[in-house]
Amino acid sequence: VIVVMLLAGEVMAHNHTTVSQNSARPAIVIWRVGSPHDGATPKAEIPASLQATAERMGFELSIEAFPARGFAEHFFQARENHAEPDILAFTNYGVIQGMKTDRDFVRGIGDQKTKDSLILVSDSLKALEPQGWQYLLASSRNHSSAKALALRKLECDPNALTVSPDTSVVLQDEVLGLSERVVKAFLHLDVAALDSLAGGKYPDGALNLEKKASLIDEITTCRIWGNTRLAMVNTITTYELGTAQLGQRNFTTILINAGRGWRLRHLVETTPAIAELELRFRLSKGEVSDNILAPALLSPADQAEFFRWPVEKRPLLEWTKAGGETVYLVEAQIKSGSSPWFQNRLALVTDTKNGGTTIKTKAQFGVGKQPHRWRVWAISTSGEIEVSDWRIVNYLN
Repeated sequence: VIVVMLLAGEVMAHNHTTVSQNSARPAIVIWRVGSPHDGATPKAEIPASLQATAERMGFELSIEAFPARGFAEHFFQARENHAEPDILAFTNYGVIQGMKTDRDFVRGIGDQKTKDSLILVSDSLKALEPQGWQYLLASSRNHSSAKALALRKLECDPNALTVSPDTSVVLQDEVLGLSERVVKAFLHLDVAALDSLAGGKYPDGALNLEKKASLIDEITTCRIWGNTRLAMVNTITTYELGTAQLGQRNFTTILINAGRGWRLRHLVETTPAIAELELRFRLSKGEVSDNILAPALLSPADQAEFFRWPVEKRPLLEWTKAGGETVYLVEAQIKSGSSPWFQNRLALVTDTKNGGTTIKTKAQFGVGKQPHRWRVWAISTSGEIEVSDWRIVNYLN
């Protein structure tokens, strides 16, 4: 159904779909908003996986889609009538803070009243906008139902291996508890515990600690991959961080055993690169050391400047080979102003058979016009890890 509304002197078109399973129960209302840049209206489609979950929980879902231009006026009018959405999903943060585009300035909805009501949802509603944001509104009519949907019971990815064929039962027993302790310590802001689990100090580049401790509703380990030297453990949680954030988080804990027991080597949000690594690279039993070397970064020079778009303008990364049969991951983080480095991103390097003593690959990272720092992880078949130093790339657009 296409509905056309006259709003603030312009025509706003939006799409509306309702999937009703129980007419006695009001629907959870979802609004999707397009990008201020292109002016497009996204599809008013409910992802099948989310719809199936809602049905199992006894919820109905209704979804509407809007272009960003003119949306703020529509939202404020709906708020006055206490008809704001229960879930808001969008790809560009200009929907909240407003932004100048090539055409004009698109007004955002982020006044103080809205900000006080917004609750960021991580992961559990990501199917609505995989590359964007999802928020609940605490002031909405069906907020309690939307919150229950966002904090639903955890389910591991059925397509993922529960246990790597290289992982022994003994390894599972040893690392599972350690990984869960790492995640709990992270969410509880227990720095002393994290330092102890890391064998001295919480690792540089690992996930930044939050400003407040989280309440953990549930924690589940879904997958273990590794051998006697290395373990990557996928752990998911449902949590609440004060009144500002809730949902699910999907962690990968990287643990190493150098003969002195298992300890924390890294903690990241699970990325597709981790699953790709597990599919493409098979570890040995780890009984014999490969004695690999840490990659030495060669280019570009530290603090070099590049354009982020078009992609062809991004830097060509080069580093020395670590030796042996080795796989490489490029890790990147970003920085905004005086804030710490944040937002870990890992990319598996697949074009390593280029001969010589170095590896060259095009930078996959490029989040915005800001500094990015990058480094290279080398992982051998025996499970040894060596990591390069950091270098900084500054993007100009």
